[in-house]
Amino acid sequence: MKRIYALLAAILLVVHMLSRNAMNQLLTTYAPGVGAVELFLDAPFLIKLMMMVCNLLLVVGALGGLVSLFLAAVSASGAAKVVERLVAATGLIAALFGGLAGGYGGMITRRVIADTNTTDIAILAPSHAEALLAVAIGSMAGLSLIVVALLIAFLREARSLKPA
Repeated sequence: MKRIYALLAAILLVVHMLSRNAMNQLLTTYAPGVGAVELFLDAPFLIKLMMMVCNLLLVVGALGGLVSLFLAAVSASGAAKVVERLVAATGLIAALFGGLAGGYGGMITRRVIADTNTTDIAILAPSHAEALLAVAIGSMAGLSLIVVALLIAFLREARSLKPA
C-alpha cells in the first residue's frame, strides 16, 4: 500500500502545482489584484460548497489520522490499518470533489461562452481561475491525507519490525 500511497501523493502534488500555477498565471495576467479569497467569494454556490466539503474532509481525515497514529504507536492491532485506509479513502474523496468542482466550473464557463459568443480570455479568466482554485483545494486536501496515510503505514511497519 505504501507504493500506491506514494504514487497517489506524487500525482496529487503534480495536479495541485499545475492548477495553482495556472490559476496564478491567469490572475496575474488578466485580473491583477484578484486573489483566491475574491475568487471563492465570487464562485457559484455549488463550487463553494464543494470547496468547503474538501476542507471539511481534510479536517475529518486529519482527526482520523491522529487517531490512527495513536493506535499504531500504542498497539499493533489491525485498527490502525483500517483507519489508515479510511484516511486514504477520505483523501481520494476530497480530491474527487475538487476535480468535480473544477469540472463544474469549466462547464459553467462553456455555457457562458455559448450564451455570449465571446472567447476573450480576459473576460473568461476569472471563471477559469475559479475552477482551478477548486481543483487546487481538492488536490491539496487529498495530498495531505494521502501523506498522513503514508506516514501511518510507515509507523505501522516500524512498529511491527520492532522486537517485543
